[in-house]
Amino acid sequence: GDARRITFVCGAHKDCGVERRLVSQPDTRVAVEANSGIVHSTVPEDYDRKNAGLTKVEKRLFQTAKRFGATSSGVMKAAQEDAVKAGSVILDGGGVEGVANLQAYQDYHRSVVRSTRQPRPDKQFETRADLLNWMRDHALPPTVDEMDSDQLYAVSEVADIWNDMFPDVLGCGIVSKRCIEFMGQLIALGHAWALHGDGKHKLHHGRWVLTTFGTHSLVWDRACKTYRHSFRPLLYFFSREVESISAVRLAMVAMQISAVHFFGSRLKPAVTISDHSDGLRSGMHFANVDHLASQEEQDATPTTPHMSDWAHIATHYTQGKLVPKAHPYYDEVYFLLLCLHLTHTSEMKNLLQGMVITQLEEWIAEIKANNGGTEGGAYSL
Repeated sequence: GDARRITFVCGAHKDCGVERRLVSQPDTRVAVEANSGIVHSTVPEDYDRKNAGLTKVEKRLFQTAKRFGATSSGVMKAAQEDAVKAGSVILDGGGVEGVANLQAYQDYHRSVVRSTRQPRPDKQFETRADLLNWMRDHALPPTVDEMDSDQLYAVSEVADIWNDMFPDVLGCGIVSKRCIEFMGQLIALGHAWALHGDGKHKLHHGRWVLTTFGTHSLVWDRACKTYRHSFRPLLYFFSREVESISAVRLAMVAMQISAVHFFGSRLKPAVTISDHSDGLRSGMHFANVDHLASQEEQDATPTTPHMSDWAHIATHYTQGKLVPKAHPYYDEVYFLLLCLHLTHTSEMKNLLQGMVITQLEEWIAEIKANNGGTEGGAYSL
């Protein structure tokens, strides 16, 4: 209540009563007042605020790992594994004894989440008729301007080809106004772009699993002086068949129907990107195939090339699956891969690629020389 003073409370110890007060004096000096007779408590404070989900040490580890390309889920899994190995796992609601491994920890955490989750009175879709009625109630409006930014819309036109082309798929393509705006930008784009698909198996409702399709852009973060990967969604696809080839093909059709509905033109991705899911890899090959064309024309349309997903490459690398963690150039190789990934133009990539290959060849020669001409650790490079 007094603008002339500021009180600081000790945050290094739990329930600590030690305080320091800075009081400004009339002659512009600042006096320091201490509550005498109070000593620090003996229990260290691990959190920087009361509602924090991570300790101060864990936050620093997060920040360090994120700078080197790790994902939040990867960092959390590694932290859980370390806690299990150390025997110091603290679960929601207090300590739990007998947690012998990471799987037991995760199973217990899921059971806690399920027990506290409130049942939702959402509409249940068991048949195509149920789903079709909902899709028609949320059908696409005639123009983009008529779309509500806070509402999701179903691509109900796929019902016209369900029985003929996808008799075994129960799925629904969903878009937002932002998705449609991204489609318009890609249709007007003058250079090639990549279509990325990924199944969100942790974001499921009952047996309905979400698969997202979109593209990425690199955005310069001025505050942190680094590039950020931003996902630009084009279509959300819920399906009972998860990532089957038929389900992914239906998603590709729903995406193209949305583009033609609003812009009168199809999307033309130059390449598709996904993990090693057979359904995604095979189904996204048909991204540029017109489902309304004759069978002869569809067979003559070249399939869209496929590339691996950088997020999975980075995850496998940090897990030591591509280059052993004990390799003398483990950190350096990952940095080179990251540099290649963050190139903006083909000219930049070609330049860096030549430099990276030259560097790798030098390391390979050095390793072979140090191992008497044998491969040693040169094979993984």
